[in-house]
Amino acid sequence: MNENKPLHLYWVTNILASSLIFLIGFQYYDTWASALSPESKLLWLGMSIVLTVQILSVSAVLIRYRKNMSRKFQFWFSIANLVYFVAWISSLPTFALEVMTTGIPVWARDEELLILCFSILTPVFGLLLFLAVTASFPKEKKARARDSILDAFIIPTLLYILVFIIFSTLHQYKIAVFFVVTLAVLNGLIFLFFLARATTILIKRRKRRRKPWLATVSTICFCVIFPQIGLALNNNIFNDGIFGNFSHPIFYILALVTGLSQLIPTQKNLSLQIGVTLLRATCLPFSLYFFLLFAPFIPLAVPLSIIGVGIIMLSPIALTGTHFFKLYQDFKELQHAGKLNAFFACLIGLFIIPASWYASAYNDKQSLQKALSHLDGKKTERISADNLRRITSPGNTSMIGRGSRRSRPLFNSGIPFLSKAYRNIITNGRELTWSKSQALKEVFLDEKSYRWSPRTFNNSVELTKLETKTEFDEKEGLYVSDIALEITNNHNSRQEFFTNFHLPAGAMVTDYYLWIEGEKVPGILAERSAAEWVYRNIVDRRRDPGLLSYVSPDTLSLKVFPVESKQTRKTGFRILHLTPFELQIENDTASLGTKQLAHRDQTIAGNASFVSEERKKSLPVAQRKPYFHFIVDCSNSSKNLKATDLINSIENIGQQYPELLTGAKLTFVNAYHKTVELKEEWIRNKKIPDSVIPEKEYGFFWENPVRGAIQQQYIQKTDSYPQFVIVSDRQDLPSNFTFKMNLNQLFPDFQGIFRINKSDSVKLASDLNDINTTIEAPNGYQAISLRILKDRSGTKRFLQSSGNSVILNSPKDIPTKGMKKRLIDKIIELEALTLFHDLHPDNAEAIWFETIKKSFASNILTRHTAFLSLENEAQRIALREKQKETLKNRSATSANDTRRMSEPSWLWWIIITAIILIHQRKSKKRSISKA
Repeated sequence: MNENKPLHLYWVTNILASSLIFLIGFQYYDTWASALSPESKLLWLGMSIVLTVQILSVSAVLIRYRKNMSRKFQFWFSIANLVYFVAWISSLPTFALEVMTTGIPVWARDEELLILCFSILTPVFGLLLFLAVTASFPKEKKARARDSILDAFIIPTLLYILVFIIFSTLHQYKIAVFFVVTLAVLNGLIFLFFLARATTILIKRRKRRRKPWLATVSTICFCVIFPQIGLALNNNIFNDGIFGNFSHPIFYILALVTGLSQLIPTQKNLSLQIGVTLLRATCLPFSLYFFLLFAPFIPLAVPLSIIGVGIIMLSPIALTGTHFFKLYQDFKELQHAGKLNAFFACLIGLFIIPASWYASAYNDKQSLQKALSHLDGKKTERISADNLRRITSPGNTSMIGRGSRRSRPLFNSGIPFLSKAYRNIITNGRELTWSKSQALKEVFLDEKSYRWSPRTFNNSVELTKLETKTEFDEKEGLYVSDIALEITNNHNSRQEFFTNFHLPAGAMVTDYYLWIEGEKVPGILAERSAAEWVYRNIVDRRRDPGLLSYVSPDTLSLKVFPVESKQTRKTGFRILHLTPFELQIENDTASLGTKQLAHRDQTIAGNASFVSEERKKSLPVAQRKPYFHFIVDCSNSSKNLKATDLINSIENIGQQYPELLTGAKLTFVNAYHKTVELKEEWIRNKKIPDSVIPEKEYGFFWENPVRGAIQQQYIQKTDSYPQFVIVSDRQDLPSNFTFKMNLNQLFPDFQGIFRINKSDSVKLASDLNDINTTIEAPNGYQAISLRILKDRSGTKRFLQSSGNSVILNSPKDIPTKGMKKRLIDKIIELEALTLFHDLHPDNAEAIWFETIKKSFASNILTRHTAFLSLENEAQRIALREKQKETLKNRSATSANDTRRMSEPSWLWWIIITAIILIHQRKSKKRSISKA
């Protein structure tokens, strides 16, 4: 062989692999550096020095021997590098155990990082092994395959005996692990070296003796039969697939097609040969994927070969090697027709499967984002139920959702590497919450979901002390109340404290804190979904977080974990409020402020204004006229689609409340809805035209038209309002999301929702978030008396007569115009922005960002942020990284994923690829100039 030819292979296998691992480690270190101990930092420094020295030394050797490399030098240089990478593989688990368990939270680690490093090192092994094998043959003496096969089994067996001897004599765990891993990897290396050598000898003999049947049988076994057996074992015998979820039929089909493509002989016809090459190139990404997946387990596959399982685990390695060999032969066959034909056939084939997969994932992304936007009340195009059924199928759910950690010991969930890529594409690296995924199934597939009631308090942990201190800030013109809480666990085991409390309009929270191990730790104001994700993960690991966030427009939730048995913990926060009020937390009540200190009737800030309770009492009283707004169930499982039944139901409730029939509306609802005016002739003729009633499809998304009607009546400020009536035979209505609107401000006339069915019994549900809890409807209907306030433009605003103060804003303009920067203005502005967010779902993203930005700037809690007290720097880094991801990739999905900080950015890969191409181009120019 050409003695200068291996230089490029050496360069790629050594420098490129070491550089990639260096960049991965650098990014990981850069993220967690401030959380690492001095000992861990020293380990990182040592590993980086080793990598740097190795890269420089190999580069120096290659430069020195760039013109001449003897066969002997090639062999020993390959062996030396193989030993180096054996040491690397042996050190990686110990290094990861030493560094990643020190300071970095378990839930924030990348569970695929180690596999990624092994996957990078394995191709290096393959190429170096190939170079060592080719250089091991003497020029004159004939090598015997029998000797290599015997060496492949005898030497590893002896070394495995040595492994058990060392393991039993070494009592230091870390040293024992290092030696065991080293010998295991070395065993695999020796086995593969002699096996590859024997295979090379047999291939050379086969060329001389022309006995292709042996190669055909081997190809059938390792490329066709064994992959099918391996997939079946993984998916059926092991629990949900020990190596991943490969139960989809496409994996069996691709494995079969890939294996059979290796059996196709060389074609004399040029077009047929191009087709064969195209087919093999198309299947190559499939082979490479399983090669990278199983390559790290080669040392494990060697001893398991005794019982046959290891041979099946080695089949992806054999398949990939055969695949490359066949493509190499195809490329040689097509060279006579021009290198471009061979190149483009391979290039086109290589991109078919990845491009198809990406196109499918991107289509899923479009469907999912439209569906989630529809759940949030945005105007979207109609979505095919079949698309959502495919996305929410068990296979795809495992790729989107978190999955069970117990079911898969090697990989976290779904399909290794592909699950994360799929999730990054369709949800920008975030994960659907349980409630969102269930809402998708209810709305678009009409599948019943199972939900749990939210917790409001914990009887085992009591609030034992509530201290308050209130002062009036003359400069800012508001009250400042400091709240200090002490909570005690009377239970015999560790518990979580959680409670809810209410705040009136014009009152907001800042400066939350939690005492942790004798230190007062201030809460970090963060994006809410990121803070809740970190809190859940910390609680799962039984560490010390405290979380304060909104659960509804005027209700906050406080959580502290853990509270040990008989332990008392301290926490607290500050409330900024415009008027005095009484704060009740569980059974304790405290008066915050006195009316003598300050009295404010109405405060105007920009496009928003604050109206106090005293100011409301002086306003004139009026009543708006109610009308029926029927919400008719037209879902896939609806039984109330007959026009006569619908008319009878309308007539019966109309007899009970005749004054509400004037101006009544009908909205036919499935996943989408259509609203029409109820005509008197329909009731008189007892018939509704068939063209008015839509098809029976999807689920029953009754919340969307209700929410839209509430928004419209607030924006338009009419003298009438809708009294909703849900017409459905369902016993339990689906509840797809929580109504987080402030109905006291947006819909002061709200008295509940009527429910009727074929039995014509009229029920009343008084809470939109508990629609299935009903009482008998009253005999008569009385509209609520409201207060009327005219704003600066002369528009009438309707307010509740009773109740606390309210915030009003312009229904059409973002409430920041002309806003001053006093603290009181910031409070009004933040509440008005939240109200504006509820009114305009189509512009929700921009308002969300604006609210988040102003909340961070003022350190004031809103519905889109949360206070989180954390125990250590590593948890704060995890929160910062999660928040950075959430703010960058904001979408309609909820954050509940298990994303980790692992792979280097694509910029690094592009730089490395560019360096390789430049080097190859310069080498080619030098060789041409010499020729």
